Amino acid sequence: MKVTGTGLIVSNIGAVLLGLAVAVTLGLGIRWLWPAVALPVFLTVLLCWGLSATSMILRDRGNRDIEPMGWSDAAEQTALISANSRAHFLDYLLDKIVALFSGIVIASFIAGLVGLFLPGIRWTVFIIIVALWAAVGVGVIINDYKKG
Repeated sequence: MKVTGTGLIVSNIGAVLLGLAVAVTLGLGIRWLWPAVALPVFLTVLLCWGLSATSMILRDRGNRDIEPMGWSDAAEQTALISANSRAHFLDYLLDKIVALFSGIVIASFIAGLVGLFLPGIRWTVFIIIVALWAAVGVGVIINDYKKG
């Protein structure tokens, strides 16, 4: 389907509003579990949504055809295509930053659930999950770099 410049602008505005709704919903959900991290989770979700949208805009720059993406296309988009191309490298980098920051949201949720039963170890659980998430994420990045 062909999209006009106005259609792309409206689409991007809609994506921003949807991101705001997702961030508010997750922030309120975490606030029920762990009030101290509700604002950081809200801001992290907004940051992740913004970086993901920036990555998508850079990836689709100049492309007016909107088609559904299959699994093979998605795998190709997330792979490190070429270190020589700044656009592909920046797209890859933004996607990996979003993946790493998503660990903060997941760790907050899990630590909040643990905190309902054992409030004293909430921060310990949070730090362990974020550290494990970051270690796995960096491992994936290094593995992708060696492949590409």
